[in-house]
Amino acid sequence: MGLIALLRWPLEIVAFGLALAPFFSVLLAWTSLPRQVLVHFGPTRRSDRWGSRARIWVLPVVALVVYGFMSVASGTWVWAFSGRPELPAGAEIPLLLKPVMALLIAYANEMFIHVVREQEEVPNGWLMSGLTLLVLASPLALSVVTH
Repeated sequence: MGLIALLRWPLEIVAFGLALAPFFSVLLAWTSLPRQVLVHFGPTRRSDRWGSRARIWVLPVVALVVYGFMSVASGTWVWAFSGRPELPAGAEIPLLLKPVMALLIAYANEMFIHVVREQEEVPNGWLMSGLTLLVLASPLALSVVTH
């Protein structure tokens, strides 16, 4: 059993928790959100589009959809419900990307809430860039480790 197979449960738990985090974040913030909320940041990281408060649910839904698709790609559903411990061919990349993608979406969701509540003016560009770089670097790191 390889390192990735040993890390499967922890990776799945972290990814699932991070995929649910935006839902809880929106639920906790809901009563303090104004009727109009930020729905887009422009290239200068300034808010450039606002919409109804219900639009704040977009990122939590996206987080679960991404988690679901990456779970299919990594064989999570088959693994979890059939008890087969082996990873399907090519499952390592989506398995490792899943928590990173969930973290990126959870952070973006949190930034939207902070800007809408006027707790921050713009998102932290360095952190968002770092998380994006981590998403892009994960497959490369995996190929180095496994070869």
